Amino acid sequence: MLSAYQLSAQNEHDFEGKWLGTLEINETVKLNLGFEVNRNNQNAIVSVVHSLDQGAFDIPIECTRIRKDSIIFDIKVMGALMKIK
Repeated sequence: MLSAYQLSAQNEHDFEGKWLGTLEINETVKLNLGFEVNRNNQNAIVSVVHSLDQGAFDIPIECTRIRKDSIIFDIKVMGALMKIK
């Protein structure tokens, strides 16, 4: 489960910016994550994730999809698909 802060966007432009959250792996393992969601010169959404506790930064997010009240990150290098509401 990912508990993310500030994820109360109303449209896809509201999701742009920097976000912090905590990924609960199990009852004892939690990771603090940082997400950056921006647009490139072609107006496409580009995102990276930072695993703050592990010191891993700028991990590419291959696909970012925004749906009404949620954002979906496909992070292939981590083998993760995260849906955040």
